[in-house]
Amino acid sequence: MKNDVKTLAKEVAEANKYTGYNIKVTKVTVKVRKDDKGSEITHVIAEGLISKKEYKVTEVGYKFNPLTFIISTSVKSSDPKAKELGVKIEKTIQDFLRLEGMKAILKNEPYKINVISKDKRKLN
Repeated sequence: MKNDVKTLAKEVAEANKYTGYNIKVTKVTVKVRKDDKGSEITHVIAEGLISKKEYKVTEVGYKFNPLTFIISTSVKSSDPKAKELGVKIEKTIQDFLRLEGMKAILKNEPYKINVISKDKRKLN
């Protein structure tokens, strides 16, 4: 099979006028692993918050030790309603994480929620 791949690669290279190249075929094994808790939850949070313009969320990420969800917004910390928005976003996420499906993923693992302003200040 290795020779077949090498021959085919050479044919494609020559057909695209890439002549004079040596083709080396190597085997790469990719280990597929299950998503971790953070990624399983973060993409759902991102979909929900970014799709609702009133939250002004620009990015959702996470880190471990402890599991921390980081919500970036387009609001400046000087905005009079910034803190109120930060608290509202945090409450929305907490309500979401209390759903049975999310509780099953978290398995009582402690977590934090950081809502961040455009100028990198904590809003909650």
